[in-house]
Order: sequence, then structure tokens, then C-alpha cells
Amino acid sequence: LGCALLAPPPLLIADEPTTGLDSHQAARAVRLLREAAASRGIPAVATLHQPRSSIWAMLDDVLLLAPRGRLVFLGEREAALGHFARLGHPCPHHVNPAEFLIDLVSVDHDSPAAAAADEARIDALARAWRRREGGGRQAEGGGPRPRHRATAAEGGGAGAGGAAPERRRRPRLLRRLALLLRRSWRQNWRDRWVNGLRLCVSGGLALVFGEIFGRFGAPSAAQIAERVALLSYASINMSMMAMMKALDLFGRERVVIDRERALYGAAEYLLAKMATELPLDAAFAGGFGLLLHWRIGLRLPRTTLVGTLSLAAATCAALGLAIGALAPSADLALAAGIPVMIVHMVLGILNPAGTAETKPPSAAVSLASHASPIKWSIRALCCAELRGMELERRSLKEAPRMGGLALVRSGDEVLERLGLSGSSCRQCCGRLGRLLAAELALAYVGLRLQRPKYTSMAQARAEEERERGGVDGA
Repeated sequence: LGCALLAPPPLLIADEPTTGLDSHQAARAVRLLREAAASRGIPAVATLHQPRSSIWAMLDDVLLLAPRGRLVFLGEREAALGHFARLGHPCPHHVNPAEFLIDLVSVDHDSPAAAAADEARIDALARAWRRREGGGRQAEGGGPRPRHRATAAEGGGAGAGGAAPERRRRPRLLRRLALLLRRSWRQNWRDRWVNGLRLCVSGGLALVFGEIFGRFGAPSAAQIAERVALLSYASINMSMMAMMKALDLFGRERVVIDRERALYGAAEYLLAKMATELPLDAAFAGGFGLLLHWRIGLRLPRTTLVGTLSLAAATCAALGLAIGALAPSADLALAAGIPVMIVHMVLGILNPAGTAETKPPSAAVSLASHASPIKWSIRALCCAELRGMELERRSLKEAPRMGGLALVRSGDEVLERLGLSGSSCRQCCGRLGRLLAAELALAYVGLRLQRPKYTSMAQARAEEERERGGVDGA
């Protein structure tokens, strides 16, 4: 209810807003709806089950439906009891009118005789209402009022003779951005224990990699495969964690975003995410890279390792946002995100045989490969690690026993055999940056396409008029 009232809607519809509330809280909820409608000058429609008498007194108009959608009354609240009294069903004294009307259109299925009597009564009430509609219920005073009527004590402003109140204006752009940024930072602060756990997991993984691979000594051909594998695992690990976190967070926020779309646009939401979530993902990857560089003793500069892993994590977080925005639901986004990441991982890893691919890939595989952030991050790290590396010449017993890296003498030769002789760390990071921009653009398009869609009131009225014309002609 609160999220719905944040936006300035032209029509307020509440489906059982009092369900699960006690009678006191239910009355407060209906009073809030009434005051919100009066202050904004908009109509409010609500479905209510078992309203107390004080709630009944707050209503302006009543639509009473019987089982199977049979209409038995639609009009002003004050005219409801008089209408049923004229049909032979007066409301007893000291009885809640709402409960009386609900009993009037209910069917007791415990007894066949009672059920038949209830059905006959409801059929008679429905026929009476159809005759009344045909005879002009507006002339009898039973039709709904054209606009909301509220007294000053109830929130006023849209009274019978007063001017309609002004609707709340949308906040200015900078104000909207400031509110979104503040909420994102508050969300990160509320999730500080989860973020702390992510930081510990990232550090723990760096230490685990250190235990598995050990500390590298002088460069040699025997270590080339381990260095490439370590850099590949590090890139895949940070990329997967960033994307899954983005999918989970966007899935939790999606319902709120859909409700608030009248308050801000897709671009503003993405800007807030870029300023709060992407730097956080990059920071986790950067911490992992710092600890890994210290523990393993890699040759590439520490800033290059940290920067590349951070850029890869931010790109994959943007990929998670794009998938979440394009998918119709959070469950579908999660179901699609895992296969997408596996495909990027398969297409991004280097050939473990130490040789470049000789078979040309298909156009679809080539396109998917170029869109893989894992591919470009692994290649950037390998270029930075192996470019200009001189390998120690040792005996053949210490050389790799298989693959194209068995007799290499330099890191440049390794890059050539891997098909990366014309690549550089700067070029691959540039590809990552362009992928980041493209995925944010996809997320923007997805938010625009998947925004809630509403039927135009003019179109709905035109369709209703056409249906009535068809019925009258028949």
C-alpha cells in the first residue's frame, strides 16, 4: 500500500487491502486510501471482505457482486439499503449493513434446499437490478457519483463545490538521483554482513588458490600452464560472483521498481546502480586480486591484476542487470543467467593444449565469444603476465610432457601459440569497457520494454461502447 501511494497514479485500485488485518487496522487502511484519493483528486476502487460498520460509513459507492459475477447493485452507499428494502429485504436494526449485504448474496451449500433458496433469491436480485438499469438508474439516484466526495475532516480538497486538488509533481532530476543513491547506499549498509561475508569469501578463495598453486618461482616452461590456469580461474571466479549477486539483488528489487516507475526513469535507476553497486563489486574483485598477487607472486603488475579483475567483475554485474531487466520475472532471469555464464566461460577459456584454434567457429559462436567478458579478462591477464617473459632453459625432463608449450622459450612465443600474438592487455581491457557500456544499454532497453503496461482509459471506454452497441444490435 505504501509503495502504491508513493507514485502519483491517475487511479488507485486496491485488491483486498484489509486481508490479514484486525478490524482496527483494517479501518485505518481504508481511511488512508480514502484520504489519499481525496488529497490527490483521484478515484479509488477497493475490494473489501467483511468490512466493519465504520468502514462501511467511509464508502461513497458500492458494487455488490454475487457468485458467478452476477451484479445485484451498483450505486451510492446511502441508496443500497433502500433498494434492497423495496425488494423485500430490509436490513434489521443494529446489524452491520456490509455484513447484511454479504449474507444476502451468499449461498449456503450445506443444505440443498437452502442452496436452492439462496440461488433463487440471488437470481431475483440480479433480475431486479437489470430491470432497474434498463429503466434508468441514474434517474432513481442509484448511479455512482461522477467524482469523489470527501469532507474536510476526511482529508477534503475535492469537495462537492471545491476545486480539485493538484497532484503531486514528480521530483526534479537531481532530487530523484539523490534519493536513489541514498537508498542504494542504505541497502548496502543493511546488507553489510552479507557484503562482509562476500569479502571474506573472496579473500579465502585467494588463499585457497595460493595453497593449490603455491608460490611461483623463476619463470619456466613447466609453470606456463599453471599460470594460465590460475589467471583463468581467478577471472571466472570474480565474474561469476559478480553476476549472480546482480541477478539476486535485481530480482529482489524488481517488484519495487515496477511500482515506482512513475517516480523515476530507467536511466536514473541505472545511474544509481553504476554509482553504488558496480564499484562495490569491483572492490571485492580488487581485494581478491591484491591478496592473490601477494600470495602467488605473479609477474604482472599488481595494479594490472586488480584493475582487470575489477573491470571484469563490473562488466559481469552489468550483464546480470541486463539479463534481469530483459527477463519477464526474477526466476526466469536466474534460470537464464547460469547458462549464459557457462557459455561465456566455455568460450572464454584458452585451449589447455597450448595451441590456437585451427577450426574456424561458426558466426553464432564467434559472436557469442566476442561478447564474453571472461574471454577478454583472461586474455588481458595472460598478455600482461606473459608478454616479454624470458623462460629458464632447463632439461627436457622438467618441460611439459604434452601440448604446444613443451619447448617454448619465451612468453611471447607462448602468446603466439595461443593465438594472442597480436593482442595486448590494453586492447582486451578496452573490449571489456565496451562490453560494459553495451550491457548497461541492454539493461536500459530491458527496463523500458518490461515496464508495467496499462490500458488507456479512453481506449477501454471505446471498447465498452462498441460491445454495448453490438449487444443492442443483437
